[in-house]
Amino acid sequence: MKNRLGEDVNLVKIGLFIVFVALLIFGLIAVFILHSHILAFIVIPLFFLFFMVFLVIQYREVRSGKFQNKMDKILENTKEKYGRK
Repeated sequence: MKNRLGEDVNLVKIGLFIVFVALLIFGLIAVFILHSHILAFIVIPLFFLFFMVFLVIQYREVRSGKFQNKMDKILENTKEKYGRK
């Protein structure tokens, strides 16, 4: 899958972000609305687990050089857009 700039999009990272936000919302509902500490003790570790998986994927991208290539493209596009050298 490609984004509007024509770059490959990592669907796993998008899925992890969606699950991360859903767990955050579910955890807040469990604690503040339902007052269920059992649900909170289930959700909070899952929240950190998905965050760690996201960090591992990000680390692999940085190690493989994909992240640096993305940053270089962004820098080039910014220079072209604003006319800076």
